[in-house]
Amino acid sequence: MMENLDLLITGGEVITASGRRYANVAIEQGKIAGVLDPRAALPRAQKIIDASGLYVLPGAVDPHTHIGGATKVLGSLDTAMKVCTRALAIGGTTTVMEMIAPTKGSSLRAGLAAALSERRGVMAIDFAFHPSLASVDDGIIEELENCAEEGTPSFHASFEGARGREPLDEGSLYRLLNLARGRRMMAVIHAEDPRLNRETIREIENASALENVARCRPWFSETAAVQRSVFVARLTRGPLYFEHLGAGSSVDIVGAARRDGFAVYGETCPHYLCFSEEIYRTPRGVEFLKSPPLRRREDAEALWNGIGSDSISSVATDESLASIVEKRRLAERLPAYEVSGGLNQIELRLTVMHNEMVIKRGMPLEKLISLLATGPAKIFGLYPRKGTIEVGSDADLVLFDPKIRKKIKNEDLHQATDHTIFEGWEVQGFPQMTLSHGEILVENGTWVGSDSGGQWLGRQIDASVIQGPAA
Repeated sequence: MMENLDLLITGGEVITASGRRYANVAIEQGKIAGVLDPRAALPRAQKIIDASGLYVLPGAVDPHTHIGGATKVLGSLDTAMKVCTRALAIGGTTTVMEMIAPTKGSSLRAGLAAALSERRGVMAIDFAFHPSLASVDDGIIEELENCAEEGTPSFHASFEGARGREPLDEGSLYRLLNLARGRRMMAVIHAEDPRLNRETIREIENASALENVARCRPWFSETAAVQRSVFVARLTRGPLYFEHLGAGSSVDIVGAARRDGFAVYGETCPHYLCFSEEIYRTPRGVEFLKSPPLRRREDAEALWNGIGSDSISSVATDESLASIVEKRRLAERLPAYEVSGGLNQIELRLTVMHNEMVIKRGMPLEKLISLLATGPAKIFGLYPRKGTIEVGSDADLVLFDPKIRKKIKNEDLHQATDHTIFEGWEVQGFPQMTLSHGEILVENGTWVGSDSGGQWLGRQIDASVIQGPAA
């Protein structure tokens, strides 16, 4: 029998992607030491937490953020990281993955090293990176191989080609996917066709207007890039992860590839599931400017169907935080289709998805955990250290009250922004406590822990993720 544990969580219902059961969770030295039968005698512990009436969830993993961009709102990078990682933890996320933009004149490895140096000591939760590629050549391929060996086996590339990056093409993708298959890496792809975008913009009258933003970067631009990418993935058998999918036809292509046994993974975001392009024609429209834009109502419904059919593997925020004042200023100066930024939802992913998936649509809790924790952890080489509650896993846990009902108000959030797109939403289910490595960070919505204990996570992707749809 275990004795003198660091922590014991009793009386809660443990939810993982594979099932649910009442169990006591034993924690020792920051790890799960046991998932114990609640009928057995309790072992001794230095601290016991009563989780009666609560779910015990694995800490969520947000696999796609740009939280470094929060410096535009919060000033210094130190402040941005502390605010963002605190908000993530309060919302039930204990691991965050960030896109690291290319730095002109700097190598990928130097950029990652600089990002790590800047973030050490200012992250409240564990973190990892995806380096974003500005181009593809012999030097980049060699660097990516080195990155994988050093614990960063994923990278981001974009067909869009914005912000100083060369647009990805099929030849470069062919090369990258062969690399990814051979080196057990994951290619994270932004799927939009810039040529289709350019032509639709040319033919639309008053294209720069807010109400036309979704027409200027249309759903079929995304689907065209997804179709081409999946064709290359079928040729190479290389693994693909599509970020921020919003079009139903894209999800259909992903689902078909998965059914054929290919390692193709789809991500969507709460904003694509919960809103549609009609909102750009309302007074709130500027709040929702995002790259890519919102899609049609039928696309949102198709995304929900994709979740039900396992065509979608993860739900991320793609968040960077934004000021509505700055968005309005940019929208007055630039075409609306060039304005992007955060939607201020990093704290709300678990709560909103629980409400929309479980409460409204009756989907199983196990599916919620798969999308927000286990799936991302498996795809990006963090499982079973993260994304589950098993002996040996990190003790990153969320005690979640499924009964609490509240109206979302920006003033109650911890993101230090002036709005959230979910303002006024009535939702059910909120995190009550968040633990990282067995240490309590959040209690009853109040920060009580260290905001500097986050660890960089070296990763290695399991072969099963590369060989077929493992999540």
